[in-house]
Amino acid sequence: MGAIKNLQFKPTNLTGGVSSLPANRSQAGREASATLAGHMRSSGQDTVNMNDLMKLARNEDGKTPTNVSDAASFMVSNPKLFSALESRDDAAGTRDGIASVDSFDRAANGAFDDMLNEKPQMSPQMLAKLGVKTMPDHEVKETLNTFRAGSPDKQLTPQTLYQLSQSPAPDAPPALAEAASRALQNPKLLQELGLNDGPGAPRKTPEPSSAAFDMSKAPANLKPAA
Repeated sequence: MGAIKNLQFKPTNLTGGVSSLPANRSQAGREASATLAGHMRSSGQDTVNMNDLMKLARNEDGKTPTNVSDAASFMVSNPKLFSALESRDDAAGTRDGIASVDSFDRAANGAFDDMLNEKPQMSPQMLAKLGVKTMPDHEVKETLNTFRAGSPDKQLTPQTLYQLSQSPAPDAPPALAEAASRALQNPKLLQELGLNDGPGAPRKTPEPSSAAFDMSKAPANLKPAA
C-alpha cells in the first residue's frame, strides 16, 4: 500500500469531464480554494455551503467559468477538506457547513496541504483493482433513498449529503455516512439520486453604508447648499 500513496490522478469534475486542476492534490486544493475565494469576492458572496458549490460545479446558471466549476467540483468531491476548511471559521472548531471567503484564503495558502497529501483520491473502480472494498453504487442509492423516505421533513440536498458524511447523528448507521461520502464523489450517483435544490449559505448583514447617513444630523459644512 506504500506505493499507492505516491500515485496521483487527474481530478474530474461533476459534469464527468477532466478537471483543469493539477493532479497533485495539495496544489489542486490551493488552486481550487484561490479560485473560489476570487469568485466569491467578485460576486459579493462572503459565505458558501455545499448547495452553493454544487450549483457552481454544475454551472446551473450557464455563466460559471470553467475554472470556477472545476474548483467547486473539487471541493464538493472532497467533503473532508471542506469540513476542515469551514470549521476553522469558528474558534471552537464547530462544523456548521458554511465556509467564509477567509477560510478559502487560508486553504489557498496551504493550510490543509498535509491532509490532502495523506492519500490520493481514487475512483471506486481503481480501488477495486487494488483490492480495496467500497460500497457498491446500488447500496449507496438504496441507503440514501431509505434515509429520504424515512425523513419526509428533509430533502436530500448536497448540503444534507455533506452533513451526513461529516457530522452524522450519534444514532445514524455507519453505512449512511459512507453512502453520503461516496455520492458526493460520484457524478453519476448524484444524477441518479435526483438531489433537491437546497438553500445557499445565509449572507452576512451588510454594514451600514454612507447611503444610510442621515444628512439632517450632519455638520453644517457637510449639508448641501439650499
